Amino acid sequence: MKKLFSLMMALTLIFGMGMSHTYAKTSRLTATKKTYMQYKKQAKKLGSLKNAQKNLSQKKKAVDDANQAYSNAVGAYHTNVANAKTNYDAASSAYEAAGYDFIMSKASVHYYQNSKEGMANDANLAAYVNGLDESVKSTLATTNLKRDITLIRELNNDRDTDSNFPHSKALGVDYDLMVFASISGFIGNSTGDHTYFRNCPEAVHVSWAVNLAWGLDDPLDGWYTAEKAVYDAGGNGVTGHYTNCMGDYDYVGLTINETTGTSAADFNSARESGTQVNVDEFETALNGYVAPYETALNSAKATYDQTVADQSAITAAMQAITNAKNAYAKANNKVKKIKKINKQLAKAKKAYQKALKASRKKTSHKKKAKHKK
Repeated sequence: MKKLFSLMMALTLIFGMGMSHTYAKTSRLTATKKTYMQYKKQAKKLGSLKNAQKNLSQKKKAVDDANQAYSNAVGAYHTNVANAKTNYDAASSAYEAAGYDFIMSKASVHYYQNSKEGMANDANLAAYVNGLDESVKSTLATTNLKRDITLIRELNNDRDTDSNFPHSKALGVDYDLMVFASISGFIGNSTGDHTYFRNCPEAVHVSWAVNLAWGLDDPLDGWYTAEKAVYDAGGNGVTGHYTNCMGDYDYVGLTINETTGTSAADFNSARESGTQVNVDEFETALNGYVAPYETALNSAKATYDQTVADQSAITAAMQAITNAKNAYAKANNKVKKIKKINKQLAKAKKAYQKALKASRKKTSHKKKAKHKK
């Protein structure tokens, strides 16, 4: 009995060990299969690596295209700004040139041309014919003429309120004198003297007195304010410009060239050439003449300012780059993920196949053992 019991216990232990080994292999097979199926499902959901890589290439091209579109947008912006600036500059030049045309249309017929011809025939002036046109056009530019109006009004106010020469009559504007002053200022800027006034041919000499100044934003600060102080003090300094400003004249041609800083004022009286007007008439006529040029200038400036400010195409192109880069990053991450999953899938498949092979081998051994019995 004792031997029989021991034999039964041994058989039970051997049988239990076999069952435990079989269970472990079955559990491993189930686990590896589960892992394999999970990765297989993920891989199927992500799609093929080939398609993902193709999509990544497309997204890369989209980034390149977006960068090119941005470069094109920047180039187009600068081209548009340059074109708008060219139009604005042209409108500005036309506006400024209108001032010169206005004066010439009001001055005596051929007065400027006759003045040039007279200079060419004078030994003291001939050298200044070259460059005269450019300087006179600059001096008589619209912006300078509007500044001239302000200065003439200031001069008339000084003439009205001056303590030494009270209530001097307001000066009108003589168009011929405006031309004369523009020439006088140009030559005086080179010689530092009243060269044109002293040598001007009689036929075009319309000035009775002349003031010149250089480097002053307001020439009346020197001609009037500074010299009046000397005059009031009874000093021996220069006061001739002041007394010219207060002189018994009827008309003035006062010009300032804000580019060169040269100012000239020429005075006369009792000229009956039909080229004289009061200051208000001068201003009204000037404004009327340049009005269409000013309208065109304002329009060109508005277009230029708007063109400079409008960077919407560039902003949109920058956003397109951001979107394209984000899409590329997403596609790239997907490729990386598929590669990772495929690698894990291959590993899981190998483990599953190994477990399956082991399971089948065990089953085969069992069948053989049972058959022998």
